[in-house]
Amino acid sequence: MSGGARLGTGVAVGFSSPVTGRAQYVAGVESVLALMSEDVSGMILIVREAGATGVAPIIGDAGGVVCLTGGPTSHLALVAKEYGVPALMGAELSGDPAALDGTAITLNPDGSITAGSGD
Repeated sequence: MSGGARLGTGVAVGFSSPVTGRAQYVAGVESVLALMSEDVSGMILIVREAGATGVAPIIGDAGGVVCLTGGPTSHLALVAKEYGVPALMGAELSGDPAALDGTAITLNPDGSITAGSGD
């Protein structure tokens, strides 16, 4: 596990090494449309719903996904795994997910989410 402050936990899907990126809360379709013109490869998308349809246009390019619902067999988990995008499903965060925007976070294979780069 990373040495940073623990921000939450979830069920890890599709990765075995820590993944660090800049958190980006995706509130809905408008958020996805705005992100389509950005490089999301260094972003860890935080989404509420386990359906992949809403984030389908950008999920394949994302650095990772944290989903506040669902589990390892949810549509979003399966799509993320197919694209090789690390995901944490059914995540519980210690605070407001939108407050993490722009913060460096690390997804760990044990399911923990920590602040910072994990170094």
